[in-house]
Amino acid sequence: MFKKLLVSSSLLFLIVLVASCSSESSSQPTVPTVIQERTTGFKAPDGTFVGPRGASNEQGVPTSIGAYGKRKTHKGNLTIKKNNETIENIDVEGIIYVNADNVKLLNFTAQQVTQKPGKTGMVIEDATIDGKNKNGDGIQWSDFIVRRTEITGSFDGIKAQGNAIIEDSYIHDLYAFRGKDAGEGGYTHNDCIQISVGKNILIQRNWFDNCGLNSAIFIDPDQGPIDNVTVTHNYLNGGGITLYAIASRSAQNGVPTNVNIENNVFGDTHEFDFATTAKGINFKNNIRTNGEMIIPRIDEDNT
Repeated sequence: MFKKLLVSSSLLFLIVLVASCSSESSSQPTVPTVIQERTTGFKAPDGTFVGPRGASNEQGVPTSIGAYGKRKTHKGNLTIKKNNETIENIDVEGIIYVNADNVKLLNFTAQQVTQKPGKTGMVIEDATIDGKNKNGDGIQWSDFIVRRTEITGSFDGIKAQGNAIIEDSYIHDLYAFRGKDAGEGGYTHNDCIQISVGKNILIQRNWFDNCGLNSAIFIDPDQGPIDNVTVTHNYLNGGGITLYAIASRSAQNGVPTNVNIENNVFGDTHEFDFATTAKGINFKNNIRTNGEMIIPRIDEDNT
């Protein structure tokens, strides 16, 4: 009889354990499936579909980028001070301040993420950042990786000042306006990606659309030299000049060096031109949506 009772108790324990594990796992977010190959949208000259890996509509616009599943709410801003910390499955109703090294931010929403200058190793994945049409940038400043992230309603999408990877992300519909409060020239100088200093920056497989009134990607060394920047397999649309890579008008930091802009597709929405580059910028195999090759306007001011 004791043996039978022991077996029954073990069986009951097993049932409770399985039920507990099933309940716990069902409450966790389900990671979205990320396919390796796109099947819709536009192909670059090398035959690769541009834009993020994952689901998209017939026009190629991403439909599965950003936070997913259930998340807990965090009221107000969130400041991270501990190195190597992982924050995940959270809705931050404000700004995330990263004041530590090697912080991972996974599956979250926020109004803005800013990593303190001098801190390194930040990783952002599966995020939705909505600036809510205020004068803040989506992500800043340097030494980070951004993957599968949607940014909208910000002034600039990402300020990348060196040692940055931005991939498989969707930046669109920035906070742009005209008028006396808009800045120099009477318009806001929005960029989906702004690079004003730094080296080792990779921008690949992203979708940039309606990037405000300046550029989808703006490379201008007005805060220091720029070196080793690769822009490939992206869709770029909007702005005054959609892609800008020149010597600064306001600082003597020379022309950005080792800049490679290849195999991107440009939409037809812009105020002035598709691209303006300085001499020495490698601009190759970039096309319009109709397949026509783009020849950038060469900027003669290489001081």
